[in-house]
Amino acid sequence: MTALARASQFELPALVRQAAEALARAETAAEVLAAGELAAFTYDAAKSAARLQKAKRAHDDVLAATYRVQADALEIESLAKRRLADEYDAARPSGAEKGGRRKPFAMITVLPQRKRA
Repeated sequence: MTALARASQFELPALVRQAAEALARAETAAEVLAAGELAAFTYDAAKSAARLQKAKRAHDDVLAATYRVQADALEIESLAKRRLADEYDAARPSGAEKGGRRKPFAMITVLPQRKRA
């Protein structure tokens, strides 16, 4: 959680109370202006925190959609591999043994051995 989000959860209500109390006990124009400035600051902080939370939710939504697309793509890829294997099996002639074609017997030529010195 970011500092601004924490501030919105815990500090903003306290700031609102402080501004309300400051305005209630204000006796001079300067004190009224100070309470108004505190209220304006609190409003701006709350607005920024709300914007940040909205952006974070949008980011989370984009990530979730991306993960769903990845899962769908993996599923399609595995289905394609399975179908390719089925097509390969269907194209193989009946009675063909596993392991490929039979290899003819190769003649082995024996070379004369060299004498070692």
